[in-house]
Amino acid sequence: MGLDWVLHRFRPRRGKEAEFARLHAELEAAGDEATKQAARAALSAVSHTPFEDIGAPRVGVDARATRYFREKVFPEVLAEAKARGEAPPSYESALAQAHGQYVLSLAKDVKGLAGGSFLVSRLDYGAGIIDRCGDLVGELVSEAWVDHTAKEAADYARRLARALKKAKSPLEQQRARLARRVRAERPGPRVASSGARDVRPWTVGQSMAFEDQRATVQAIIDWLQFWSKKGYGFRAWS
Repeated sequence: MGLDWVLHRFRPRRGKEAEFARLHAELEAAGDEATKQAARAALSAVSHTPFEDIGAPRVGVDARATRYFREKVFPEVLAEAKARGEAPPSYESALAQAHGQYVLSLAKDVKGLAGGSFLVSRLDYGAGIIDRCGDLVGELVSEAWVDHTAKEAADYARRLARALKKAKSPLEQQRARLARRVRAERPGPRVASSGARDVRPWTVGQSMAFEDQRATVQAIIDWLQFWSKKGYGFRAWS
């Protein structure tokens, strides 16, 4: 089953925490779309967004984002219209439609956007891959399937980092097992293992290779640390 960590899109401005909590609850309870839009607008007035916090420029507001739209995006808009056999839109109409959109690739701080093929969007993380890292992080896998506040996400990152630091490679584990076997079967002076015996591949279920698990967990830790330090948690969506 897939698992996506959907980054929270708002965090409270300083001094607006109580109002933020109230408006966020209203947004969660809103039924019709009109009520949701009103609650979302009120919430945005007392919030920061991840787009702002990483310094992403906006089309029609910031010159470099507008230039990016003109040079990179608008030619694609024209090509798509041509492919569909439609009349091409004018630059002015396309720009008006894109007004206010954030260009994340031009953000000042892009560390939280770097997650390789596991990013399901430029902000959200495809965390289902952690299910294949159980050999390395153990029961911490199950925690990935619940929502986290920023504080909880930071704590989760710390515990994943500890598990990563303690993890031993398959060869190290094999050597430890051989050493314990020697001590149990041969009383007397300890005999060091040369590690020359055949070491079978370390696979459990659908787990990835050890080094792949290590790289995957480190990328997850980096994402959690980046956004939790900025005050954002996530919703676990599956």
